[in-house]
Amino acid sequence: MDLAGTFDNSLLSLSGGSTVGKRYLLAVSGGMDSMCLANLFATSSLHPVFSIAHVNFSLRGEESDGDENLVLEWASSHGIPCHHTRFDTVTYAQGHSLSIEMAARELRYGWFDSLLEENGYDFVAVAHNRNDSVETLFLNLLRGTGITGITGIRKTNGKIIRPLLNITREDIAEYVSSRFIPYRDDRTNFKNDYARNKVRNLVFPILKTINPSFLDTVAGDMEHFAQAAGVLEESTCAVSRMALRHENDVTVIDLAALTATGHREYYAYQLLSPFGFNSAQIHDILDTHASGHTFSSPSHRLLTDRGTLKIYPVSEKAPSPIAIEGSGTFAFGNIQLSIGFRPLTSGFDPHPSPGTLYFDATGLQFPLTCRTWQEGDRFRPLGMKGTRKLSDFFTTLKLDLLAKAAQPVLCDAAGCIICLPPHRIDDRFRLTASSRSVGIITVSY
Repeated sequence: MDLAGTFDNSLLSLSGGSTVGKRYLLAVSGGMDSMCLANLFATSSLHPVFSIAHVNFSLRGEESDGDENLVLEWASSHGIPCHHTRFDTVTYAQGHSLSIEMAARELRYGWFDSLLEENGYDFVAVAHNRNDSVETLFLNLLRGTGITGITGIRKTNGKIIRPLLNITREDIAEYVSSRFIPYRDDRTNFKNDYARNKVRNLVFPILKTINPSFLDTVAGDMEHFAQAAGVLEESTCAVSRMALRHENDVTVIDLAALTATGHREYYAYQLLSPFGFNSAQIHDILDTHASGHTFSSPSHRLLTDRGTLKIYPVSEKAPSPIAIEGSGTFAFGNIQLSIGFRPLTSGFDPHPSPGTLYFDATGLQFPLTCRTWQEGDRFRPLGMKGTRKLSDFFTTLKLDLLAKAAQPVLCDAAGCIICLPPHRIDDRFRLTASSRSVGIITVSY
């Protein structure tokens, strides 16, 4: 295999057809794959401009330090700029409730992002190869995945590029050996303590006895899967335009529109999984026929409501009461409230724009309070003589369970309800001929 030629063609393709004027940051661990990547960049006929980035995760003691020393020495001997850093990965993982693998990934790519911003690199090149991609396919199948999970590792992801993705680990090993490129083995790669190592060390040798070219075969399958995923993504976008709408910060999915496609389960998964709902939850959601049932993901809450699924972003905690001493903008959960006061003069237009309410601020008692509604709350809706329970008024507005919980209630210092932004003011705070000051409250999401 002409590995250098394959690499150059891949780098050109991933760089938009030319490497001229591009600057690359190479993620180099000191292992065989990344040292091969570094050598290919250094000897490429394209003469790319690049630097190296090495992370010491402090996980293997002297071995980690040895990896770092190798990378620094290689970069120095080749005159290549090298960024390097060290992290206490175990402490970070414990503090963020992450696995060591996920903690290392967060630390690594977070650092790469900062280097990109600080130094103006165009791309981060990482050394994932064909074996890595096929391993990822099998791991995704074992964990449960949609169609995108069987397309393997993507060649690009934002500014991350993978120039070795069409090259097998065996070809890399032959290239490194023939050119005496130094590298260090991570001994943990040979232990079958991790799922990926079990697939690599135990499963792949068996598959190779069945089909010696299984890596190439599966890689070809993944290309077909990727093309199919692209077609299905276009179809999902079309269904999304038909079945999904946004009401302020709430996403609403029309179940009847999903059912009409004839593939409700598939499109429900495509539309709901980006909000953090897993396949088991989505199955339960679709099996729920009554309104008022809620489901939670790490980032959102879903409410079944009269043939629709309403998806709300989750605040870290329920909105706390806000004391308001004067004009300003205030965050209340996922809602922004802007409050202002002005003298009421002739020519004032008493008809506010959508999302805005006017109320009589003459003699208003401060501080005002913005809070959530409480059981037993009553107010007098504009135009009515008697009072109504807020719970009954919410029903008139057709607010669902989660919308009720997030609804702001603005009160004066005596506890009298002024308004329910952005829906209605209390009739006792309506503007009259004797009003001298107007309060203006606007809601945005």
